[in-house]
Amino acid sequence: MQVAQELTWLQERAFDFAYDGRKRKIWLAYLLAMPLGGLGAHRFYLGRVRSASLMLLLCAAGLSLTAELASREIAADPGGWGLAIGAVLMAAAWSWAIADLFRVPVMVDRANAAIEEELRARIRAGQRV
Repeated sequence: MQVAQELTWLQERAFDFAYDGRKRKIWLAYLLAMPLGGLGAHRFYLGRVRSASLMLLLCAAGLSLTAELASREIAADPGGWGLAIGAVLMAAAWSWAIADLFRVPVMVDRANAAIEEELRARIRAGQRV
């Protein structure tokens, strides 16, 4: 079992300064989640790039599919399936975003814990932060 070494007073001050500048804020995560949640903006902010990219892909695919097929199908078939598929993709992304509104505090805590762990490891290794 490895015991984490204590940081010196100077290292603690360096950590505090670096952490305060990098920590994620819950109000900003909510501010991004409200209007841009379906695009995954809050997840990008919290460092969850894979899931944010998936949300962005779902929303963009749904929007582009709906827009493309709407221009074709309205004239030919007003009740086409293409519009429904696009709407379902966008609804999936936005439903995910709405569910995330309840998880934002936990996601912010985890992002901040990861930032803290990374900074402490870098300081212990003698790297600049």
